[in-house]
Amino acid sequence: MLPGRAALLTLLSLSLAAAANPPTWSDLAGLRNLTYVQVSPDGERVAYVMAGQVWIGDARPHATPKAIAKGSLPTWSPDSSKLAFYSSQSGSQQLWTVAAKASRATQITNLPGGIDPDPRTRQSGSVNDVLRITWSPDGERLAFASRVESATAKAVAAPEREPGDPATGKPLILTNNTPAAWTLSGVFTSAFGTTAPPKPGSPAALPKVLVSQLFVADVAGKSQRQLTADDAVYFNPAWSPDGRTIVCASSEGRDPWTGPLNLYSIDPGTGAKQALTTGSGDKRMP
Repeated sequence: MLPGRAALLTLLSLSLAAAANPPTWSDLAGLRNLTYVQVSPDGERVAYVMAGQVWIGDARPHATPKAIAKGSLPTWSPDSSKLAFYSSQSGSQQLWTVAAKASRATQITNLPGGIDPDPRTRQSGSVNDVLRITWSPDGERLAFASRVESATAKAVAAPEREPGDPATGKPLILTNNTPAAWTLSGVFTSAFGTTAPPKPGSPAALPKVLVSQLFVADVAGKSQRQLTADDAVYFNPAWSPDGRTIVCASSEGRDPWTGPLNLYSIDPGTGAKQALTTGSGDKRMP
């Protein structure tokens, strides 16, 4: 009964305090929402996101934290000396790092168009899973996933039929080869004005086929290289403790939402891969 009695006394004291000093609108307006709080492995520092900025502070009473840069998803290096995070302050989403005791961050990656994770690789859990960052044990490299244009997927052939014409009432007959940009032609004419359908033989540009690949970024060299290249769809990387392997999930070329998903080990030097699991079911967060 002691724990319950202690809890009751605590609630009573809090109620009396609130009655004596009721919160005001200024108190409520001054509340700040802290997200993605990360304690360093050595327990000495804490990083978090507040108001769209990454903050670092000492993990001790009355410490004064400092804002590092606009960003999200801070992730500590294994030795607690550095912090990696995503930021779009350069114009596109890239990886940045900052020393634990410094106040100026450095951009590490420079992927054209920015790091672009595949939203389909989120099966459940946090929306941040697709942005997973993993440090190498020596703190010199970072592994992450981003979509790039497929080197092997073929573009969808243009339909043989010409598109419909809303002006004459001629319908557009949808087939498996109809470009996505044609399918809504004329649907929103009354609300958003008339949009002329594409001319025969000149279909709207088809979207590129994008595939999630693994990348390794060199922190000191401020560069990145693509580690995987086929269309097996790689995501959720995790570096092994000995630094010799990156384990990740793969849909093996299928849509990640339809599964199954299996785990693969990737050599971070050569890109050679080996299946660790097979069969049905979703194995996705090594």
